Amino acid sequence: MHWERIFYFGEKQRYFNALMRFNAKEAIIEDYLGEPPIVYSDLKLAVDHGALTITSKRQRLLLGPVEIPLPSIFQGKATVKEAYIEEKEAYTISVQVKNPLIGTIFAYEGAFRHYDI
Repeated sequence: MHWERIFYFGEKQRYFNALMRFNAKEAIIEDYLGEPPIVYSDLKLAVDHGALTITSKRQRLLLGPVEIPLPSIFQGKATVKEAYIEEKEAYTISVQVKNPLIGTIFAYEGAFRHYDI
């Protein structure tokens, strides 16, 4: 699945795209970040009280066909919580990416609707 996220900062747009695929053998989502991808992360999914929680696990730096495991001190560990709010017909999302050495790298929250194109 290809994800295209567009963030608006006044007149500027910033993109955060990813390609994800399901690895049935390991029961994880493989998340390739960027175009072309430069970082890969395993994602674990869990459902709690109707909300989806996604947490990042192993991460690797991608240099063409070479994958270099990242020590945890260099990783951005993500926690994402998503839920669907029927009354608003929208999804809510909360994202936090933290590093053990420097703390929060980035975070955002908001709402979105799904559109088929």
